[in-house]
Amino acid sequence: MKHAYYILFILMCFQEISIAQVSSQNYIRTRTYNNGSTSYIDEISYFDGLGRPFQTVLKGVKPGDPSVSNLVTLKEYDGAGREVKNWLPIPASGEYIDPATFKSGSIAEYDNDSRRYNQTNYEASPLSRITEQYGPGAAWSSRPVATAYLTNTTSSPLNCINYQVSSTGGLTKNSDYSAGQLYVTKTTDEDNNVSYQFTDQQGRILLTRQMDGNETYDTYYVYDNRNNLSFVLQPMYQEPGANLDLNSFQYKYDSRNRCIEKKLPGVQSIYYVYDRANNLIFSQDGEQRDRNEWTFSIPDVLGRTVLTGTCKNSLNHNLDPLGTIVVKAVWENIDNTSKGYTIKGISLTSPVIYSASYYDNYDFIGKNSVPTTIQYVNQPSGFGSRYTESANGFLTGKITAELSTSGVDGYLYSAFYYDNKGHVIQSQSTNHLNGFEKEYIAYNLFGDPVKKQHVHSKGADSHKELYTYEYDHMKRLIKTTHKLNGNGEVILSENTYNKVGHLESNKKYGNTSLNSNLVSTYTHNVRSWLKSVSVGTLFTQNLYYNESYGGSTAQYNGNISAMSWKAFGDNNLRGYAFSYDDLSRLANAKYLVDGSASSHYNTSYSYDKQGNIKSLVRYGKISTTAYGIMDNLTYTYSGNQLHNVSDTGTDPLYAGAFNFVDGNKTSTQEYQYHKNGNLKLDYNKKIALIQYNNLNLPNTLQFTNGHRTDYLYSADGAKLKVVHKTAIANVVVTMGNLKDLATNEVSRTDRTDYCGNMVYENDNLSKILTDDGYITLNGTIPTYHYYLKDHQGNNRVVTYWNGSQWIAEQVNHYYPFGGLFAEGITTSSQPYKYNGKELDRMYGLDWYDYEARMYDSALGRFMVMDPMAEEMYSWSTYTYCLDNPIKHVDKDGKIPLLAGLIGGATDYIIQVAVNKIGGKSWSESLTNVDTKSIMVSAGTSMAGIGLGNVVNKGIKAVRMAQTSSKVAAALEMAGKVVVDATLSVTSQYIKEGEVSGKEVAVDVGAGYGAEMVGDFVKSLKQNSPEAKLLYQQADHAKRVAGDNPRASRAEKLRVANEKAMKYGDKTANSVSIAISNISSRTVNGIIEDDENK
Repeated sequence: MKHAYYILFILMCFQEISIAQVSSQNYIRTRTYNNGSTSYIDEISYFDGLGRPFQTVLKGVKPGDPSVSNLVTLKEYDGAGREVKNWLPIPASGEYIDPATFKSGSIAEYDNDSRRYNQTNYEASPLSRITEQYGPGAAWSSRPVATAYLTNTTSSPLNCINYQVSSTGGLTKNSDYSAGQLYVTKTTDEDNNVSYQFTDQQGRILLTRQMDGNETYDTYYVYDNRNNLSFVLQPMYQEPGANLDLNSFQYKYDSRNRCIEKKLPGVQSIYYVYDRANNLIFSQDGEQRDRNEWTFSIPDVLGRTVLTGTCKNSLNHNLDPLGTIVVKAVWENIDNTSKGYTIKGISLTSPVIYSASYYDNYDFIGKNSVPTTIQYVNQPSGFGSRYTESANGFLTGKITAELSTSGVDGYLYSAFYYDNKGHVIQSQSTNHLNGFEKEYIAYNLFGDPVKKQHVHSKGADSHKELYTYEYDHMKRLIKTTHKLNGNGEVILSENTYNKVGHLESNKKYGNTSLNSNLVSTYTHNVRSWLKSVSVGTLFTQNLYYNESYGGSTAQYNGNISAMSWKAFGDNNLRGYAFSYDDLSRLANAKYLVDGSASSHYNTSYSYDKQGNIKSLVRYGKISTTAYGIMDNLTYTYSGNQLHNVSDTGTDPLYAGAFNFVDGNKTSTQEYQYHKNGNLKLDYNKKIALIQYNNLNLPNTLQFTNGHRTDYLYSADGAKLKVVHKTAIANVVVTMGNLKDLATNEVSRTDRTDYCGNMVYENDNLSKILTDDGYITLNGTIPTYHYYLKDHQGNNRVVTYWNGSQWIAEQVNHYYPFGGLFAEGITTSSQPYKYNGKELDRMYGLDWYDYEARMYDSALGRFMVMDPMAEEMYSWSTYTYCLDNPIKHVDKDGKIPLLAGLIGGATDYIIQVAVNKIGGKSWSESLTNVDTKSIMVSAGTSMAGIGLGNVVNKGIKAVRMAQTSSKVAAALEMAGKVVVDATLSVTSQYIKEGEVSGKEVAVDVGAGYGAEMVGDFVKSLKQNSPEAKLLYQQADHAKRVAGDNPRASRAEKLRVANEKAMKYGDKTANSVSIAISNISSRTVNGIIEDDENK
């Protein structure tokens, strides 16, 4: 099926014509058709006499305005043939533009800025190494990202300790390396923040060092004699008396260089067991060890993971117990405990199945309790038809467990059906409310969804949603409509773009009337960083970077120096002036009223070397009329784990305040943890005990007064149900214990159920979540509620159309780390607030649900270990947004990403969203994009082939990656790749098709450590079994091969990587790419997490 699709795609989409556009210039013109032969876009690349592309013209970008219908970019080279200037794009009516005319004509397009280009300077040597990189903007003319190439010395900051792995596997500290033994790359960003990277002659990173004044923040990497990474020493390990187990990552390997034991800071080790084919079959964490329990993952004969769960086998990970065995699951189409599979090679003791995946056919339906109701049904009118010849190679169905305190409560069942191009055109699933979820999708020529129908049921109650999607000829999503049940069609979102591709405005509609529109407008600076958001009188926001506002210090590296905002009901303009330390961590946020200082909501912070907050001062409303220091917190730690917090602030005198409550004055350790690093007890909040499932998500949380919250999750991490039980007076639960409440001990029960985008409260449909807000029903009549968001995607205003005007039903103002001001409008109880995350305020919990873990904004830290802690070695495993919650957001409790200030290309992300809506796997969603369309959206870095290579390499890395089941991961990858591209971070090296983040010399956009960019790609979690399989195969091949593989292993690694990289590779454009950098304010208006679809 796929091969036929590729051929059709090539024949219908591309046509190269060799007729000169300008007689004096060499060129290549590529015409891409959108629908048959009537709609297309031409791209013309002009080449100089040496065959180098120097100008690119995209024709018909804005067809409604002939004077600016084309978009043109220019590239310049130095005498050595190196790219030195990439000019920002300009609109034009013609095709070829003389370079001198181009330069003079671009002045007016960028507010007469004298530097309308990116510039790269090189050292005068055959190595042509980059020494300086300048972004656009005259304000940055003396503020490059500078790179210096040095060698080590024996004195700070160029010294490096020589750590080694002993013969017994321990850590040995030797004296410093002798001078001249190591390569040192020094990077200085636009604000003169300095970092160093030390590598040895084998190219291994030994040390990354950040500087805060003269103080060093060091992360050491230590390798064994087989070049396996054995220790990563966090910065606090260099402090006197530091404990290795609390401040390091430790790895042990078997004789085949496979990691068999891993220890993260402050937690017990995780064990791994592999079979003869290097498949990871068993793993066990510290909590499971106490239960003699292992997690298993069983592949089929093609290496696809088909069974996961837990068992009680007795294993010794040090003895390679499966070293002579190949473990596999064989499909036998029978009713049995392993869901139709027979496991060969091993026997599982007391297995509990968490998931079963089916491929190639639909024989699984009707067996092992899989209901026949998920069988294919005829598509509704206007939707595609099923390809009936074969489903070989495709995921056809899945069984997923429901996890609760009692274990597995039941299973969810799904089936997926495809057309002859490999698109999911129908999915049939059950939900945990004994209902079903049905989706039908129609596509256009390019595989973009044009229509989606979702039918949801709970018992006899059902609801039908119909979404339609419209695109312009550049394949940009311009309109999304929604229709609920038998009601009229409502426009959820309507986008317009300016002449250089920025999102200019977004309209939302309150009902079917076109007079009920709500318009958001956006402006950008010369770097395309978001400058302002305006939504009439409901909400406005202004962001300041290299400008001073309210006494702030200008920032040039992408940090926000200040911001102002005004929401419905405000008489004055609110604001914050920010200051940062040399690691870009937020130090102070000074509150402003009409641009002048006001201490009402000031905050200040200090940190240890791993980013754990040491002190926090928070001003706020301490009574209905007075302001003062509400929190004055001092934190104490053991490693990264918080043990105690003391507070000398004044507690507010009113109910509902959002502050830290110092509820304990006696315990020596107020916060205690499970062996996996998850919070177990909280003496301040009076949490007696929290129990977790094997995904490290909560099963049960109970307070000492008996109040209890129980959770139900699916085995893939989706929250299905939350039950709050309010205890009667005088119930007592002792610390460290749980109590089952008898019926007469419960005064009230509140239940919330989540079925995709349907939210029920106490068995009644409460909300239907949409990409831009939610819908409520009054009988059968829907009301559309919309979120008005700031640059981070924080819900600032919730509004709806009452038939004559837009009503603000909720207004939120936030402290920098997400706490709520005691001022706002709360006529609506909708809980989605900071970063769009659900806030649970029951019983004083005040935690935001970030999906992978819970976040306490009063403390400014997560309460569970980061599941991707190894992607941020230098940072605490509990830190929030790298201590810069102004610049970064955390979409799912894993990897922080830029809040769209520098990264986050809207065009790219819209395409990712379109792909995901269409049922593509995340691998395809992230990579099956139209690069010429992205070029149209360029706002700053129209850098042609050079920039294109950077982005395309990033895209290739994603193809190989283990991608996520959440849109957040798409944003992460988009943001990271674009950060490098737009700031010309061209020192990112590519090895065997894999981005090696530890060799990224410059990552000025993210500003939190070069090692993150590529490494995190390799461990993003996914729901696409195809992509997961390919990544697992590549990862296993890599572990087997090691750093010095013999020829056969190296070849297996190459083949595995190649397969993973080619997954979903339906387009291979090598054209110029440029990215429009705008904020997640825009992104969040277009894309939402999977649960909201």
